[in-house]
Amino acid sequence: MLRLVVFVIMLYVYVCYGAESKTVTINTFEVSPYSNDKGTGFDDQIVKEAFKRIGYTVNIVHISAVERAVQNVDNGVDNGTYSRVQGIESLFKNIIPVKEPISNWEAMVFTTGLNFKVNGWKSINPYEVSYISGWKILEMNIHDPKSLVLATDETNLFDLLVNNRVDLIIYEKYQGVEFINKHKLKNIVVLDQPLVTAAMYLYLNKNEAALIPRLEQALKDMKKDGTYDRIKKNALPEINHKEKE
Repeated sequence: MLRLVVFVIMLYVYVCYGAESKTVTINTFEVSPYSNDKGTGFDDQIVKEAFKRIGYTVNIVHISAVERAVQNVDNGVDNGTYSRVQGIESLFKNIIPVKEPISNWEAMVFTTGLNFKVNGWKSINPYEVSYISGWKILEMNIHDPKSLVLATDETNLFDLLVNNRVDLIIYEKYQGVEFINKHKLKNIVVLDQPLVTAAMYLYLNKNEAALIPRLEQALKDMKKDGTYDRIKKNALPEINHKEKE
């Protein structure tokens, strides 16, 4: 009788969990603190936890080329990609968004001596500005600054600021603070308001469409039960804003 009970319990566990235990390959072009080689970045943890809640494990693949990462999903090489702005599904026929955001991308002003109220794109026009070449949302919205220097990467971007070649730089909030902390840069502050905020999403190949409603619910549940905030607190650096006096 005991053996029968044990067998029934094991069969139940297998049916509920084991039969659906699968691995998906999800790529990302993101860097720390959103993603890292250990899979402990903020977005890494959010994505893995969401899949875990629906019975899947995640194999994270890092791809430095932004467009190739999404092309791999469109071509079925990988199952998904993160984090992406809403709307790119109009450019790729085989990808579908998980419509509950996994994070928010904020373009912030970093400076060494300025203190002004950030209030839209025109508020940076009186200054010498730099951002990394290729950031489309910035290219489309920054039109008439005093001067504009395009940086090749984040190292070049912060070098321009530290060496007083520009008045301010535009960079993603947490990535910028992470870079400052890592390289022990001094006297750089982030102003209090973002130039723009964009919700960021996980995208899946259309063959995985059946997972999307379950992942959306898992993400909503994570935000309700405190898991999302706990991961955010532990994974993202603290921000010391300089506010307009």
